[in-house]
Amino acid sequence: MTALWNWTAERQGKRMKDVYFRSLLKMQIDYFEAPDITSG
Repeated sequence: MTALWNWTAERQGKRMKDVYFRSLLKMQIDYFEAPDITSG
């Protein structure tokens, strides 16, 4: 039973990372060049 939950959580985590990364790729380059955008 626990293995099923672990497998489900892994799949969900991977999907969330994929969706986040794809949304970053779709953003306009102007967003990243704005002076108020910082990393961290």
